[in-house]
Amino acid sequence: MGINMKRLATLSIVLVTYTILAILISHAAAAQEGGTEVCLVYFTSYACGDDCSLTDTFMDGLMSEYTGNLTAIVYYTDVQGNANVFQAYRRTYNLPDSVPLVLFGSNNYLLDIDNIYQNTESKILDFIDANGTNCPLDSGYVPPWQVGAGSLPGQAMILTTGGQLKRDDIKKNNTVPADESKENISSGNETDKTENVFELNEPMKETVFSLVIIGIVLMVVAAIIIYVWDKTQESL
Repeated sequence: MGINMKRLATLSIVLVTYTILAILISHAAAAQEGGTEVCLVYFTSYACGDDCSLTDTFMDGLMSEYTGNLTAIVYYTDVQGNANVFQAYRRTYNLPDSVPLVLFGSNNYLLDIDNIYQNTESKILDFIDANGTNCPLDSGYVPPWQVGAGSLPGQAMILTTGGQLKRDDIKKNNTVPADESKENISSGNETDKTENVFELNEPMKETVFSLVIIGIVLMVVAAIIIYVWDKTQESL
């Protein structure tokens, strides 16, 4: 009878431990899924008129809709310095010389207002389901949390929440003709070929590390309880 009780107690402890671990891991997985981040580059222009103005408003709406899951790097191509940046992107990702344009990565972009209206949201949802993307820069891919406006070429805006894309954020007197000199344009041959896949950010890494520690502690506690139970049974 004592042996059966011992086995039952041991089995119960092990089952409880693994149940707790499964709950913690499922919560972590849900948190990671909810925190997936899609990064895109949006090229627009003052000169392209209503198409770009309407697309700006549309992109604003997406930023509001997917706050926490979407980061956009925005370039007005007719702002001084940004024409060179756009040409560098074109060479790296083989893009057409036209805006509005939304770039997700290699061989993955949307051009013109109708295409952007019809397909941008579905692409964002697909990438969220696939655990997010890295940011396509003119020199390769980097995780979204490593992108800062000061580290980007030209005059870029980085949007992480809705309602921030304003056409007057960069003064129009900084604009230049569309045929701005293209000297010193990056060739794009130094592109980092890192795959455009999402990686764990620091908070996620901390969560996983915490789960591992909690799991080890729970197993140690279970082992101690089993050991004490054994000693108690021996003394009976």
